[in-house]
Amino acid sequence: MTRFFTDLFNEEEANVIFFGIKINKKSEQLLDSLRKTSWFVECFDVDSGKNLLENVKIYDIGNVNQNEITTKIKEITGRKKIPLMISQTHLSTLYAMKAFEGVSLIVFDAHCDLKNKYVDEKVVVMDDRDDKTMNCVTWLRRLVENRNLKVCLLGIRSCDEDEVEVMKNKKILWFTSNQIKSDIRRAKDVLRKFSEGEKIYLSIDVDCFDPSIAPAVHYLEPNGLSFREFDELTEAIKGEIVGIDLNSIACSNEQSEFVATKAILKALGKITLVDNK
Repeated sequence: MTRFFTDLFNEEEANVIFFGIKINKKSEQLLDSLRKTSWFVECFDVDSGKNLLENVKIYDIGNVNQNEITTKIKEITGRKKIPLMISQTHLSTLYAMKAFEGVSLIVFDAHCDLKNKYVDEKVVVMDDRDDKTMNCVTWLRRLVENRNLKVCLLGIRSCDEDEVEVMKNKKILWFTSNQIKSDIRRAKDVLRKFSEGEKIYLSIDVDCFDPSIAPAVHYLEPNGLSFREFDELTEAIKGEIVGIDLNSIACSNEQSEFVATKAILKALGKITLVDNK
């Protein structure tokens, strides 16, 4: 099996455990393609002079079913390792977060995903049910409605009035793409304060990026983040990274896969844990 990034370490040695979410045959093909792409992305960051995997020993356990996410992540964190998950749907993050207590959530996304109900032909569901309240557009609403959680949304540029009210009521910190572009220094300062001293779960929806660099998403929202803006914001994150996911690539596309893989690398570069014992 082609593994994600590297096959240098076994599962016991690793401090990061990678897995993909198996939804259907198409999702498995996409995960295979992402794994192959990862072997062509350099881990060395020429600007910082840093190997982004210098603190990372990664092991790929393959793909798991969607109903195994919470159990699998509890198993991984129980061994003091960091889960790294890739899924076609952001709903997977809801099940991942059920495995954590006392963490803060940072989400890169074009959308708030705070709708109460939503369905159309582009929404990826996790099972055979046509559930308008449990999908990739409602997952964050389901997460915060009965849970006291610190959340920061970065890069949003598509939502409705009801979602804005939810953000206000739940005290969700958020920056639109335009706010980041006009004053990224302020966004970075606020993000540092938000994340400092916290345990951080980082979720990256590929549609946070501008469609010009990552077109293989379900909803092509214009005026997205550049990779430089994503990079600067990621560098501003403080605290301890305890989980990472990347989600919502709609189809196999080399350009989007390279951007997605590089984004994961940047996230892994924030890991400071070396000894997992």
